[in-house]
Amino acid sequence: MARLSDLARDIVRYSEELHKVHKKVKEDESTTLEAVKAIQETTAMLQKSKEAYKQRCMEVERMRRDGGVSTGQLERSEAKFRRTQDEYKALVDKYCGVRDDFEKKMTLSSKHFQVKGSTYLILKEHLWMSKSLSLSFSLDPCRKWKRPILNR
Repeated sequence: MARLSDLARDIVRYSEELHKVHKKVKEDESTTLEAVKAIQETTAMLQKSKEAYKQRCMEVERMRRDGGVSTGQLERSEAKFRRTQDEYKALVDKYCGVRDDFEKKMTLSSKHFQVKGSTYLILKEHLWMSKSLSLSFSLDPCRKWKRPILNR
């Protein structure tokens, strides 16, 4: 029985340590979470900017093709197109930087999780081994009592 109480104490201690590790990982990997949010936001803004760019491009092409618009309207439309184009280029550049940061942080986080995962599996294996040993020792007296009864 002492071994079972030791095992129960080990399981409780293991659970507490696991909770602490989860909390520490969450704090340590918060920069990765920020990078994920940044790439999601940048991707959404880039998509909107791309749609606006396409729309302005089609608008300018349509005005040039139709030819029935004044030069003032065409120049204003081209100016809007250039602004949209500049915004799109700036967002593409920003996206490249955010993507590089995201890849670096995700690679580092993946390595951390791999190490923590393998450590967790090793600890879990040791816990199960100690549990199985405790159970086999606690069952031994039962087996000794059952053998004579079964042999009758």
